[in-house]
Amino acid sequence: MWVIIMKVFLSFLLFLTIINYNVHAQGVGTQAPNFTHNTLDHGQLSLSDHMGKVVYLFFFGWG
Repeated sequence: MWVIIMKVFLSFLLFLTIINYNVHAQGVGTQAPNFTHNTLDHGQLSLSDHMGKVVYLFFFGWG
């Protein structure tokens, strides 16, 4: 009995987490916040440098 209650409770928590994550996601077509990042050639790249252009951001990571 307790196993079923815990499964339902954990499923509900997972559902709330997913709903909360989607509420705070950036909307399609909205302006992205500005950021600056170091480049491989020791320079800096700012998103505002590309204002008015289409920019494709690809984020990846391990783990």
